[in-house]
Amino acid sequence: MTVRIDTAGVAAEVLDEGGAILGSTADPHGLRVPRGDVERQLRLRAEGRAEAQVKLVPSEDRAVAVALEPLAPSKQPAKKTAGSKKPEAKHEAPPPPPPPAPPPPAKPKPDPAPVTSPDLISPFKK
Repeated sequence: MTVRIDTAGVAAEVLDEGGAILGSTADPHGLRVPRGDVERQLRLRAEGRAEAQVKLVPSEDRAVAVALEPLAPSKQPAKKTAGSKKPEAKHEAPPPPPPPAPPPPAKPKPDPAPVTSPDLISPFKK
């Protein structure tokens, strides 16, 4: 009997109840499982994904779709070694750069010189 397991593009190992590897979900021909009337429980295992289980009775060829959920990133405590007194460096994102300084205020434009005739002489100029 042939079982095709669709894991939406994620290649996963397929294991039987005893942990023996039966094949991969990436095999386009599917998996060969002995025909029978007893329910089988298959485990799907892929790197970076949570393990999933599929229960089926291998009485006829079939296709099964299974969603393999991504593993949540785990926060592992930092390992401390004996005699180490230095604090461990933290890998934090650098702080954002300060906002740019505002431009200096523009100087006021000088008053334009009065338009006069070049023949006039200013009594105030020496």
